Amino acid sequence: MFIKLFNQILDSSIADDRRLRHFFTDIMLCCDSAGFVMMTEAAISRRIGTTIDEVKWGLAELMKPDPRSKTPDHEGRRIEAVEGSGYGWRVINFEAYKSIRSTEDMRDKTRDRVRRFRAKKKGTVDTEPTHNTPQKKEAPSIELPHGEDFAAAWSRWRSHRSEIKKPLKPTSELAQLKRLGNTPEGLAVATIDHTIEMGWQGLRAPEPQNKSNNAPTQSNTYGI
Repeated sequence: MFIKLFNQILDSSIADDRRLRHFFTDIMLCCDSAGFVMMTEAAISRRIGTTIDEVKWGLAELMKPDPRSKTPDHEGRRIEAVEGSGYGWRVINFEAYKSIRSTEDMRDKTRDRVRRFRAKKKGTVDTEPTHNTPQKKEAPSIELPHGEDFAAAWSRWRSHRSEIKKPLKPTSELAQLKRLGNTPEGLAVATIDHTIEMGWQGLRAPEPQNKSNNAPTQSNTYGI
């Protein structure tokens, strides 16, 4: 997806602005599977490794109308603020970018199916277990909500819990996944990353930027 996306950006109206072009690429990398960046400016700053002033500048530039944009929708704006949340942005044409990835995924899956079919036909894939070898009982798989961004964040969360000597137990893991599954993916990822950064054991969503009180509330805490 991103190789083609970078090529598109190089052909866009911001191609000559190296600073803005790189910032927009970073914002795309912060998106969840629906095109939302549900992160505070400070969280974006930490994620992409730049200053908050640079984040403020970049977000403001991407929200400006662009009469030279090849996409006239929304007056050429590339992102818009999420209303009512206190923070968060949406990439306006994310579905168009996502379709690039969907096409590539379909091709990859087709190539993988062909490879496995050929391997099985040649007898290189052992589909039958041997009777003499004791079979390990597999642990029940846990289905993750949301998309790839959440899956990567959840992997970081499990590693964090192991590092602080508080590994997740199956019951707690299922409970956390159920709650995060009812949360927008961007906010769920931001919650995980914020908690890891603070070194906490219980999941806690970042406070909106317009709040100065750092005390967690019941609505944004997943203390399991």
